[in-house]
Amino acid sequence: MSYPPSYFSREKKIKTHGQMLETLKTRTQSCAESRSLEGEIWLAKRFQQQCGQDIFDGITDSTERRIRLRAGIKEQGLEYMIVGAKEGKPINWREAFQRLYHEAL
Repeated sequence: MSYPPSYFSREKKIKTHGQMLETLKTRTQSCAESRSLEGEIWLAKRFQQQCGQDIFDGITDSTERRIRLRAGIKEQGLEYMIVGAKEGKPINWREAFQRLYHEAL
């Protein structure tokens, strides 16, 4: 196997501290977005089991799903119905929505 002459003369790029922090920040945001999507999927499945409505129907983004879920919870009167548990404590729909979207129902 032969290598091009430039293969051995390349200098390795060394990331600066700022570049490493930016990379870490991007990866952290990706993880947070992934956890948020996982939470949305879990809550959407629970909502579909309970009400038969799919908040992921069609092409949606997080904002559209939040609007649909909020309207569905209020329409069905589920605000204080238990949806799951966190650390052994029951969580109602209102609390689950607030934890997921960081805003009040």
